[in-house]
Amino acid sequence: MRWTGHRIEPGWLLALLLLLGGGCAAPRQSAGCDAAYRSGKPLGRLICDAERGVPAAQLLLGRLYEEGQGVDADPARAAALYAAAAADVAPTTAIYVPAVGRTAGHVMLMPNANARTGLAAARFRLGRLYIDGRGVEQNRDRGRHLIERAAEAGDPDAQAWLAANPTP
Repeated sequence: MRWTGHRIEPGWLLALLLLLGGGCAAPRQSAGCDAAYRSGKPLGRLICDAERGVPAAQLLLGRLYEEGQGVDADPARAAALYAAAAADVAPTTAIYVPAVGRTAGHVMLMPNANARTGLAAARFRLGRLYIDGRGVEQNRDRGRHLIERAAEAGDPDAQAWLAANPTP
């Protein structure tokens, strides 16, 4: 299978879905993941991984929902998946420790093992949904901002879109 950036060359999507097949090793306790796991359908593992917060799975599943490939088209579901994949997760988590006895309450910063920068490709696709008003309330400024952030992060589709759509 050849990867071109974040895209899979045409014709390989079905092969990828068949490879993912069979469901999760340890399904999450949610209706969507459990149902997908039990169904044995090729999308089962992808749905489970997306629900578990795997950004690449969220991006791919979002694209399937956006384009209606293998699932009913659902731009709102695609937007939610793109937003999850595009989200930055802070490297630290602030935890408030309440006052005990004579000690004052304070905030502790704990390292976050799940820290990551959101996927630029997901930002681009979410930005396009905002610009077109598909699955989300139309907001061209927010859409352009997301696409600009994706381009700054090196997403080639976002860079090409900005070149074709200069600032008005």
